[in-house]
Amino acid sequence: MDTHSPLRDLIDVLEQGNRYHISIEFFNKVLQKHLQLTHRHIIHATQFCDMVKQRNGGLDRCLRCKSRALDKARREKAPFAGLCTFGAYEACYPVFRGDVLLCVVFVGNIIQDEAAFLERSGLQKGDPLINTMQKNMSKDDCMKICRVVASYIFMLYDSMPDARENSVHAT
Repeated sequence: MDTHSPLRDLIDVLEQGNRYHISIEFFNKVLQKHLQLTHRHIIHATQFCDMVKQRNGGLDRCLRCKSRALDKARREKAPFAGLCTFGAYEACYPVFRGDVLLCVVFVGNIIQDEAAFLERSGLQKGDPLINTMQKNMSKDDCMKICRVVASYIFMLYDSMPDARENSVHAT
């Protein structure tokens, strides 16, 4: 049975009519359980990401890149953006409550610089997969989306005593 998830509704509304993708990596398992996101929004599950992960070594490269991004988010405690290993632009926004890392919000599936994207992705100009991606979205716009999602997560987290008791402090 599918349980209603207000966070999933928010993400659906934010993504509606756009090609960027929002995903969230949780570090608080109780919060993750309560917020009930689908697999699609816990990992990068877009046509482009699915395609590059199927290439020889693609999944391993993707997971190493994500691990480095999560380590940087945990260590620096500040948002940042850049290109993934396959050239897609992505914003990474760590959500801390004090020194507790609740989750990291990603906004990706974006082409910032088409030449750099084509070089890293291995796609050719005119490939139909390019049309499944958001083009020329600014870092500021990505961060605004991240802040909206983070604000909603804060509100939900603050209303869940059991989530606060199961938080992991960032190291």
